[in-house]
Amino acid sequence: MSSEPSRPGALAVPGRTHRWLRWPDGGGPRLAYGADYNPEQWPRHVWDEDVRAMRSAGVNIVSLAIFSWARIEPAEGEYDFAWLDDVMDLLHRNGIAVDLATATASPPPWLSTKHPEILPVDRTGATLWPGGRQHWRPTSPVFRSHALRLVRAMAGRYAAHPALAAWHVNNELGCHNVYDFSDDAARAFRDWLRARYGTVEGLNAAWGTAFWAQRYGEFDQVLPPRQAASYPNPTQQLDFKRFSSDALRDYLRAEAEILRAATPDVPVTTNFMVMGETAGMNFADWASEVDFVANDHYVLPGPQGLDELSFSANLTGNLGGGRPWYLMEHSTSAVNWQPVNLAKRDGELARDSLTHVAHGADAVCFFQWRQSAAGAEKYHSAMVPHAGERSEVFRSASELGRTLAGLAPVAGVPRLPAPAAILFDWESWWASELDSHPTSRLRYRQEALDWYSAFLAVGIRADVLPVAAPFDGYGLVVAPILHVVPARLAARLGEYVARGGHLVTTYFSGIVDENDHVWLGGYPGALRELLGIRVEEFGPLLDGDSVALDTGVTGTLWTDRVDITDPAVEVLARYKTGEYAGRPAVTRRPAGTGSASYVSTRLGPAGLAPVLAQLADAAGVHSELPDPLRGRVELAIRGTHHFLVNRTDEPIELSGVPGTPYSAATSSRPAASPSAPPPTRLIRELVGVSAGVSTREVPDQPGRGCVPGRPQCGRGRPGARSGDRAGDRRGGVAAGPVGEEPEGRAPAGRQAAVPVEVSRGDRGAGLGDRRVPGLGDLLAAAEAERGGPGRPGGGAGIADGDLALEATRPLAHHPVRRRARATRGRRCGDGRRGDRRRGDRRCGDRRRGRCGAAERPHQGRVPALGHLLEAGVVRVYAVAGVRGRVEAGPLVDDRDGRLGGGEAGRPGRYPVVVRDHVGRARGAGVGAHRDDLRHDDLHVGVVCAHLADQLGERRDLVVGRDVAAPHVVRAEVHEHDVRVGGGQPRRQLVLVGDAGGREAAVAFVVGVERDRAAAAGLGADEVDVGVAAPL
Repeated sequence: MSSEPSRPGALAVPGRTHRWLRWPDGGGPRLAYGADYNPEQWPRHVWDEDVRAMRSAGVNIVSLAIFSWARIEPAEGEYDFAWLDDVMDLLHRNGIAVDLATATASPPPWLSTKHPEILPVDRTGATLWPGGRQHWRPTSPVFRSHALRLVRAMAGRYAAHPALAAWHVNNELGCHNVYDFSDDAARAFRDWLRARYGTVEGLNAAWGTAFWAQRYGEFDQVLPPRQAASYPNPTQQLDFKRFSSDALRDYLRAEAEILRAATPDVPVTTNFMVMGETAGMNFADWASEVDFVANDHYVLPGPQGLDELSFSANLTGNLGGGRPWYLMEHSTSAVNWQPVNLAKRDGELARDSLTHVAHGADAVCFFQWRQSAAGAEKYHSAMVPHAGERSEVFRSASELGRTLAGLAPVAGVPRLPAPAAILFDWESWWASELDSHPTSRLRYRQEALDWYSAFLAVGIRADVLPVAAPFDGYGLVVAPILHVVPARLAARLGEYVARGGHLVTTYFSGIVDENDHVWLGGYPGALRELLGIRVEEFGPLLDGDSVALDTGVTGTLWTDRVDITDPAVEVLARYKTGEYAGRPAVTRRPAGTGSASYVSTRLGPAGLAPVLAQLADAAGVHSELPDPLRGRVELAIRGTHHFLVNRTDEPIELSGVPGTPYSAATSSRPAASPSAPPPTRLIRELVGVSAGVSTREVPDQPGRGCVPGRPQCGRGRPGARSGDRAGDRRGGVAAGPVGEEPEGRAPAGRQAAVPVEVSRGDRGAGLGDRRVPGLGDLLAAAEAERGGPGRPGGGAGIADGDLALEATRPLAHHPVRRRARATRGRRCGDGRRGDRRRGDRRCGDRRRGRCGAAERPHQGRVPALGHLLEAGVVRVYAVAGVRGRVEAGPLVDDRDGRLGGGEAGRPGRYPVVVRDHVGRARGAGVGAHRDDLRHDDLHVGVVCAHLADQLGERRDLVVGRDVAAPHVVRAEVHEHDVRVGGGQPRRQLVLVGDAGGREAAVAFVVGVERDRAAAAGLGADEVDVGVAAPL
């Protein structure tokens, strides 16, 4: 539960405390991931397969029972909950939460047969019969009686079920039944009008019924705007749209009241439809009725498809006051309801999903889990398509699940307000597109989207705000086609400019008041004085006609005959052709430190971009992106996390972007270069359709450790330079805290991805004065990164806040052969020490395994990771932080046998870590050790299994029974966990350690350089095992 205030600029949501999902396990922050689940479409045995696959894909929540009324109540008053009990229990046993629907979305056949009066009626009087879905009247008292009875039964049955995470009211309210012209609707409409106007005289004044002899004598004479001989009264039409949205909102409220009474601790929501031309529901008015906003969105084809997705996600987040919201539905690939349904290209599934996350979504869900074999939506894509789990769609969905799991620190983090805003008004949308207007070609949402695309083109972030939201904090506000401007809104806009704000509006703005009555005296009506212009007559254009402006851009759809009324007005562009050639086309009126600008024609995204750039520069609003990325990359910011979305189909080099890359989802094209990424840049490029996430760079703080190239680098000593021990520390990268944590969030949950360069050059190139940090180093360094008290000892050379490579001495591994080297005081398996002067190692019975003999080939053994590193076959791309506090951990250096391999297909019986000292991570300085423990207590190892034979359902590697492991308790392999620069999938090996009853983990992300593997004479299987197992 969250009661934090909305962020500045977001819509204030009165009377409702934001409450997020009630996770059954009560665990920490996470992103929800899942889909609509319709088990009633499948035999019982398929359910078990479903939950197994859900766990594999990272699903942690599903929406259930959305279209299940006929199954739950097969006859009036007869309930069958047995199957739903079964699936609820099954999901809970498998750790999957449930967003439980009230099942009222489509009435069952028995209800519509017995009560045909619940069926909607269209404008012409035709009944909408059963056979599809949503065939019910929002104002039908009969339907409401039956539906609310079902809601009470559902609430009573599952109020205490541990899987219940949220209630899902109905489904896509108004998608097919927003406008009902039935007698029930007529009665409800009259009641709504009485409440709005009080008297019939008030109604007549508002509707202008003196025109065409429409004056009413009583409310009972009023009808909905049914099919008429000519244009219906325009204010009647506008009010009917308002009423229809309110009727659905009232139904939402009725279900929600029952659910909140039964389960006051469980949040209630419904899925909005902020997308495309879905105009009937004023979701800005609905936001106060839900505990968190949820939305369904599907990408629409066309050149602005991705921009429209971003626009809708942006607006959805601001409807909820900037708090976390739930993407209830989108598609894994093709839909079924467009004229031509195109499959998504490689990478689009992840890119689309992460764009929603970038704009504040803390839940990413699809329609649906398993693609239907029958019914109207059988060709609609799903997480498990008709091809099954062995499909690219399922693999992509599973990869997305792992990406979202890695982005858990983003959960709950608000989106950073943008420097600019676009005002969005449902009533202007409705009114500007009514009939009997200067043109029927005007599209309100398209004009708003064009301005949003223009902002993206110039690289400036812009928030899409409901018009009722406060906008004082924005440097630049665009109000496209703000057609309906009541006096109070006009005053707010004037106050904004007077306080130094910069307002931009467009043609057909400021024209009417809330009753659709024209503001007299010349256009743009309510905004005429603020803009310092006057328009006597509109100049709409015919299809195919256009006008040129003297700035080189072209206008379509509309022109205005603009007269300047204030000498302070600046003309930024004039018409070059057309009826108004020579007259102003774009104007700007300075007003103190603010301004008000007017664009009198439709310029489209390309034409708006240069106009917007000029206006933004005058307003002091600038892009946060480097010049080469502006227009090619979209930037969204949540707290300290920067989301970058490729708006092109070409690879983009991310040069000049500050921050440490965090995660990525890209297409499967190979990386442009096999070389390691430069410092602070793990995600080197966005390949094709892709999205990346980074954290901001660590500020330069004295004593905070090492930032490459800065004076405090090197072993954490202030003033020491990077060359003191390591020479050129090209592999060192800062990975400390990247900003303030949101209130109530512990820093322990953060993980920072760190690019680690371990090898460069051709095959056989040595590591030089670099080494791979041991597990103890990394655990302790991660502890320090989170503000822990100590650093690893033993010359680890890792300073507070820094996971880096530091020099000790060259590794003496060979890519093919293994050299015997003497070690000073090396304690072997039987406790005896080798003699450095004699150049041998006495290891007792284990000398051939752990310590090796004289130089000899591998002879079929899987190469150790150290060999592969030196050969350049394997590259370590990242190490990640911890999940808990670490008090101590094993310390390793280049002398240890931590990287021993095994035979292909069989476990390696050689320890990952062998050390007779434990580095103290708490309360001890560099060089501190504990020598008072027995060797067996300090012996740590992991038995490495061949992936194909040994990995179980949990994908855990086995810990050997003969190994005492007080620190490393298990190792987990996650395949395809990270893709770097669009290249091959990387495997992630997570070593998990015990930390006083809590777990801490360090994750290595490794990749295979296939060409170097071949050059080293290693087969693919050997390399795979060598990478995944011996770590």
